[in-house]
Amino acid sequence: MVVKDYVKIINLFMKRISSLILFSVIYTMDCTECEDTWWDPYWGEQCCDVAFEQWGFDCEYMENEYGWNCTGCECIYDDVSECGDGLCTGDESIDTCPLDCTANGCNTENQVDDCSDNDCCPESWIGDGYQDCEDPNNFGCDLSCYDNDGGDCPDNQIIGDLNNDNMIDIQDVIIIIDIILININPTNNQTFSGDLNSDNSIDIYDLIEIVSIILT
Repeated sequence: MVVKDYVKIINLFMKRISSLILFSVIYTMDCTECEDTWWDPYWGEQCCDVAFEQWGFDCEYMENEYGWNCTGCECIYDDVSECGDGLCTGDESIDTCPLDCTANGCNTENQVDDCSDNDCCPESWIGDGYQDCEDPNNFGCDLSCYDNDGGDCPDNQIIGDLNNDNMIDIQDVIIIIDIILININPTNNQTFSGDLNSDNSIDIYDLIEIVSIILT
């Protein structure tokens, strides 16, 4: 093995050690250094240094988007970056490091882009049982473009509009008849909007239902 190979191995080893040290520091941050802290009954002690561990937001984001005071905080992840760690930190962007950053500058590791604006939202909020919908937007995030917030937001499709043309007409009736004739029924892995009476079957009763919707 030549000297150059040894140098490569040493450099790789030192880079891994540096990453482990940085990871250890980031994920053991507390509010010791921050001047502005408070207690939240759900999240516990709050400050800019723990916001990254909780939601993946760095100090700059917390100050600009939420008006937090990060005076005195460590904020080490605002300046230090390593492309490929899933954290959009320092001067990284989707152009310089798409492995770490989304279009909105969010972490690919634990965040997603807001569906309505340039915000970042915790990925864990998708399908968590709370509605992060387009309207109303109760928690500052619109996640409706992620399969209706993982099913937390209501489906805005018009009942009976099977071809999604914003009308309920003879075309939708034809679709239901076609489904009945070829004997398609929902299974555990399928959902058909043609099941208008929610009996897990598409049959003559659904045809009666859609005709009733058209007549009324």
